[in-house]
Amino acid sequence: MTLLETACLDFCIKLLNQKTKVYKYKSLLKILWLNPQYWDIIQI
Repeated sequence: MTLLETACLDFCIKLLNQKTKVYKYKSLLKILWLNPQYWDIIQI
């Protein structure tokens, strides 16, 4: 493998190994359903 291919492979492996964070609200639709006033903040 070339140096570039090795670097790309290393980068992809690091991306796949990242841990994800789960937030209370997983989607924008859920936030809007619970409190429609959030839409005003998003439009700014």
